[in-house]
Amino acid sequence: MVEFHLPPTMSKEYLDLIPSHKLKIKNYFEQNILLTYTLSYHLHKLWAVFIAKSKEEVEGYIDELPLSKYMTYEVHDLMFHETSDIVIPTFSLN
Repeated sequence: MVEFHLPPTMSKEYLDLIPSHKLKIKNYFEQNILLTYTLSYHLHKLWAVFIAKSKEEVEGYIDELPLSKYMTYEVHDLMFHETSDIVIPTFSLN
């Protein structure tokens, strides 16, 4: 799990990078690189669970994020991470 510390103020340059950052996060989900991504209400912290074999691999993914130069972070090794599956009901065509 990575705990990111975001800047206290957001510059125009930072704000301009948000769309490309969101796209990269979406790609990480599609590639099964990212399991969860959570932003605090006050926009000061962000938590993400990456699926990786090493801390170096996680750091490589972080370096590819457009906003990475504006954030500091700490990588925490997890023993396990449990979530509940969302079940989508099937529709009947009757």
